[in-house]
Formats: sequence, C-alpha cells, structure tokens
Amino acid sequence: MSIPRSLFIQLIDRVTEIYKQKIRVGCTGCEYCLPCEVDVNIPYIFQIYNDLHVFGMEENSKRIYKSYMEKEKDASRCIECGKCESLCPQGLEIRDYLKEAHLALAK
Repeated sequence: MSIPRSLFIQLIDRVTEIYKQKIRVGCTGCEYCLPCEVDVNIPYIFQIYNDLHVFGMEENSKRIYKSYMEKEKDASRCIECGKCESLCPQGLEIRDYLKEAHLALAK
C-alpha cells in the first residue's frame, strides 16, 4: 500500500510548518558573523538554543552551553558592537537573540 503523493506532500508541509514554529533563531550556521571580536561562538549558541526548543533537549543544551561559558565563548561576552549583524545574510538581530539565548541556557 502506498501513500498518495498529495498526502505525502501535505505531511511534509505540515512537519516543516511545525519545525519552523519551534525554531527560535533563523540562523543557517553560515558563520559570516565570525570571527567575533570577543570570541562569542554565535552560530553554535543559536544551534544549542534552537535544539532546546525544537527537540526539548533542555539538560543537554544547558550542559553544552555551560562548557561555552567555561571557555568564555558564551553570549554574555557580547559587547554589542553590531559587526556580526552587519554581516548576517539573514538580517538577524543577533545581539537580541544572544541575550535571549543566554537567559534560557544559563539558568
């Protein structure tokens, strides 16, 4: 028994919609924002933050973020220079998202 193509496409569209709703930061990981002047690991912090919300990986996400804090590469190091935002092809408000991610991951 095979699934009709139209139902399969509807299913894929629905899964994609759910995934997009859970994503907090639309970062593609392109790394155009790097290197950061103060060595904040921007795309990886956003990946951890998205994993927290998309997959519910709270314990794991916070553990990984703690290691970034220990390496002094976490979002709290951001000096808000804005250079990363001027380089971001997605036009993300990186400084705001870093604050949001830090609040969620550092507690």
